[in-house]
Amino acid sequence: MRAAIEIATAGVLDARAGRRGLPKVSPDYWEVSERELSLGIAAPVAMGLEHAAYLNAVLGHQETARRCRDAAQDTRARVRSAFGRNGYQLYISRGGADSALTFLLPPYAQRPMPMCSRGSCRPRTLC
Repeated sequence: MRAAIEIATAGVLDARAGRRGLPKVSPDYWEVSERELSLGIAAPVAMGLEHAAYLNAVLGHQETARRCRDAAQDTRARVRSAFGRNGYQLYISRGGADSALTFLLPPYAQRPMPMCSRGSCRPRTLC
């Protein structure tokens, strides 16, 4: 299990190496080529970093846990800023509602991502 956690941690840290601190453009769960970043990649990477921080702390890899925790906080903030201002659509500024929004909520997220409405952000739940 330790080796799987180490490989997954390296992968999720590498995925974040894109521009603006967001993940690199890649196919999401639809497995089609993409030309722009989708919420289906950004949200799971943010949550993967959160869980990598926890798992590495459990394993005693404190430096890696810190790197993952810092990257998770930064990625969450960037996802919120980029995707949140337009209602968490498929792409940053278009595409309509996307089911990947659920990755930003429990049980995937350790704490829910604030959902933004025009001009204000406040925590809310989905009905």
